[in-house]
Amino acid sequence: MRNERGITLVELVAALAIAGIILILIGSVFMSGLKTSDRSKMNQKLQQEANYITELVRTEFLKRPEKVEHSVITLSVSDDRLQMDGTTISEGYTYILEPTEPVSSLEMDRSKSSFRFNIRLERNEQSYEVKTTFSKLK
Repeated sequence: MRNERGITLVELVAALAIAGIILILIGSVFMSGLKTSDRSKMNQKLQQEANYITELVRTEFLKRPEKVEHSVITLSVSDDRLQMDGTTISEGYTYILEPTEPVSSLEMDRSKSSFRFNIRLERNEQSYEVKTTFSKLK
């Protein structure tokens, strides 16, 4: 028997194939992690924006007097802007207001003791929905 030094072409090709498979697996796990991170960041942004909008509407709802006859808060969607009483409070998302969909405005009458408020924000094929009821104890 001869003592062979070095590696054969078959061994080299096999080692490269195994290394390639391992690199592809590592790359796919890394890319999957990046996509999950991006989705998580977008979901967090949507949630924060929805909470901000809800807090603005709640604050306005609670500070308006109850007994005034025309104490109405109007939310409307125009293009990619959400407006409250004509003032833009949020922009850059797709807004869906309920329960008045497909009409793109929502009115809250302060003379009533409570009001249901639903909004869904969408961006990059992700959405976040808030369903809440505002009320003030008498």
